[in-house]
Amino acid sequence: MILSNISVPLLGIVDTAILGHLPSAEYLSGVAIGASVMSMLLWAFGFLRMGTTGLVARSTDLGIQWLVRALVLAMGLGITLFIVASPLIYYIVEWMNASQEAQPHALAYLQIRLLSAPWLWQTLPFWVFLLVDKIAVRLYIYFSLPIY
Repeated sequence: MILSNISVPLLGIVDTAILGHLPSAEYLSGVAIGASVMSMLLWAFGFLRMGTTGLVARSTDLGIQWLVRALVLAMGLGITLFIVASPLIYYIVEWMNASQEAQPHALAYLQIRLLSAPWLWQTLPFWVFLLVDKIAVRLYIYFSLPIY
């Protein structure tokens, strides 16, 4: 869980570290603005992970039904975010007070990262499902307790 919590800002940090070696600071400022916006957008949908955990843990059918529902919801929300946010990216970058030099780089970075949103959100419920399933099986094996 901790690793999945830090994965979103970690990608922005890695991008920033790589772009820090380029000759101009406008690349770095564009990615910093884009990473801030994407972190805010992606963390707003953390309920996919938190909501799936309890549902899978309480499920009597090994959580497959809840996993499928969460995956469909994640893909739908990701595609909706891409459709809604793509035309608004310019205004979001303006709102972040990006300089004229950094603005095109922030826009390009955000367009690329928005394409990854549905796939990133697919991983949240999937990893929760695997984690909860392994814990439940270990409880059953070690303590011979009925888990459902």
